[in-house]
Amino acid sequence: MDPETESAVLEAVIALPALRAGAVVEVKVMSNRPAWQPSVATEELLATVVAAGESIGQEAGGAAASGAADTNLTGWLGIPTLDGLGPVGKGAHAVHEQTVAASLAERAALVAAIITTT
Repeated sequence: MDPETESAVLEAVIALPALRAGAVVEVKVMSNRPAWQPSVATEELLATVVAAGESIGQEAGGAAASGAADTNLTGWLGIPTLDGLGPVGKGAHAVHEQTVAASLAERAALVAAIITTT
């Protein structure tokens, strides 16, 4: 959820000892999505999205969430960033992931409203 926790977790993983005699533990960070905290600019962007949703009769909102996504890369750099504008569904990125096809037009309308109000 924050850079301090990210550092603590990575340090703990890197410090893991081998459990068997002769074993070696080697840790390499192959990819990461740095932790970031929403900024005032991100909150302002969210307010714009909420207003865009209201303008077309849709309720939009948001909150910080744990996890990692490509949005971590821009958010960490201080660029106002939001995620979750895709279709309604469940099981994101899992084998059982599902999308509600009927939500595609509604989400497209929301994205169009966001683009035309910013």
